[in-house]
Amino acid sequence: MEYYAKSRQKILTQGEIDKVKNELEDLIMNLEGEFTETDLKIIRNNISHLQDTEEEGQKTLKEHQNDIVKCAELFFEEYGEYFTEKEKCLVIEACRMHDWGKANLIFQGLVNSAQVKEQYSDIGRITQIPHGFLSAATISRNEFKKLSELFSEADFRPFITAVYHHHDREDIYEGDEIQEYAAKYYAEQISEYLKKDIKKLYCSNQNKLLYRNNSYACETPIEPKMWEEYLLIKGLPCPFLCTMWSIFMSRKKYSKAFKLRLLKKHNETGISY
Repeated sequence: MEYYAKSRQKILTQGEIDKVKNELEDLIMNLEGEFTETDLKIIRNNISHLQDTEEEGQKTLKEHQNDIVKCAELFFEEYGEYFTEKEKCLVIEACRMHDWGKANLIFQGLVNSAQVKEQYSDIGRITQIPHGFLSAATISRNEFKKLSELFSEADFRPFITAVYHHHDREDIYEGDEIQEYAAKYYAEQISEYLKKDIKKLYCSNQNKLLYRNNSYACETPIEPKMWEEYLLIKGLPCPFLCTMWSIFMSRKKYSKAFKLRLLKKHNETGISY
């Protein structure tokens, strides 16, 4: 079975084109002092070509995963001096696995897989568990630490939280519900996708999250260093950030602390990927 990352791209309406154009022009106005003439030329060129959008083939999950990983690798080739080797590895691995959960049958049916819709005619009425929750439960702590000799037990919490919460979703599903859902719609599919036998998920990873996005979970104090690592991992896999950082955010004159503040702003504005 072929797995897809998203629905087939639609052509923008004139109203949507105008909205994007206005947002880019506002960006230029609000951050004009941060751009070089080359930067402005690139953005204005994109504005002038918004009308040229053509329909593309539907992107597979593997293509999407490879694109995001490549984006991060290219970013670090250019600006790697601002990050430790461990930080770079954490970001790249988060890019690689944050969308694994999209392999679940319900998501695939919703992004126009005729094969799934034939098997589940009522697919639109089945409640889907957010794919980030499934992705975060697909790797164990031991598997995580084997990804790189640089990774420690302490890195697992910010890493798995970034994968789990890479979209802002209400966090109302507990381990037994996720496990039941996976048995029906995900375990077989992710095994096929990863070419690895996965019989059950590591739902106990929920106990390692830095926070739960619900009203009933208990909050515990977290060290600032761990929050910063989480923020870095969550923020950088976003293609929008990779693109915009390459234009104006990662100049040598900016300190690492300033970049972290920009990432915090990104998370507050809720840009999704």
